[in-house]
Amino acid sequence: MKRMLNLLFLALIFQTAYAQAGMSSGLKALRNSLSENAITSVVVLRMPDEVTTRVAVTPQVLREAPPPTRKYKVEMSHSRSTLIMQWMTQTRLTRTKRCPDLRWGLLFMDRDGKEVASIFSDRFGQVGNVDGQNVEFSDTRLIDTIHRFVGADTR
Repeated sequence: MKRMLNLLFLALIFQTAYAQAGMSSGLKALRNSLSENAITSVVVLRMPDEVTTRVAVTPQVLREAPPPTRKYKVEMSHSRSTLIMQWMTQTRLTRTKRCPDLRWGLLFMDRDGKEVASIFSDRFGQVGNVDGQNVEFSDTRLIDTIHRFVGADTR
């Protein structure tokens, strides 16, 4: 019995380590693309906080939502790349079963206009979705980073 518990404990540790490594690899790949200047633009999606919905807003809904959802296309620059990379360096992602009510989306595009990666967040920058996985962010300053990134009144 004790041996079975030890094996179960080891399996749990490996599963947790694998899940965290997988989550970090999504941001790591984006970080590499940014450092190689492979990202040429970012599409910022913004659904105002005062818009009420019957269910939580998913990445798909945010992508397809009609006005008042706003869409900004921002050309990538060194300073914008640095802002995003600083946030990515400081945050850790933890997979969650919570279904976030997304209000922000960042779609990272390459030279050909193909989406390379995506980051979505709730209005507080606490819970989101990174490349299709629901996550909690350890650093909740993503929303402030987006405001500085876009440089427009996006509240």
